[in-house]
Amino acid sequence: MKPKAIYQFSKTAHSQHGFVLLEVMVALLVFSLGILGLVSMQATSLINISESQYRTEAAIWANTLIGQIRTADPTTRGTTFATAGSSYTTWKNQLINSTSGLPVASNTPPTVTITNNQVVISIFWRSRSGSGNHQYVITAQLD
Repeated sequence: MKPKAIYQFSKTAHSQHGFVLLEVMVALLVFSLGILGLVSMQATSLINISESQYRTEAAIWANTLIGQIRTADPTTRGTTFATAGSSYTTWKNQLINSTSGLPVASNTPPTVTITNNQVVISIFWRSRSGSGNHQYVITAQLD
């Protein structure tokens, strides 16, 4: 009887031949999908960081202009700082020609509207990643 028991054991072991290889292949597939997910998250994170940088630079440029408007003569603010005014044109040219890294959309210049001691500044840019046009709008009360 002993030889029969050994035969049954070896038959069972033979039927599981290659099962470890299948387990390893499935584990490699799961591991590969996890690595691909991590790479995708990293790429998305880098895009979001650059977009955040652009929003911060747009905020700095807008706040710079608001500071200039607040220190200017209140009687001439509406003409010199509004879109097409002389101070606006100087600021816009500095923004477009700056090396700050903000990819300003030259076909859509920034706009400044001053009404009733309230200023609205809109800055537009196109990201380098090609994710479309973006806009930063800030509204400030002057007095």
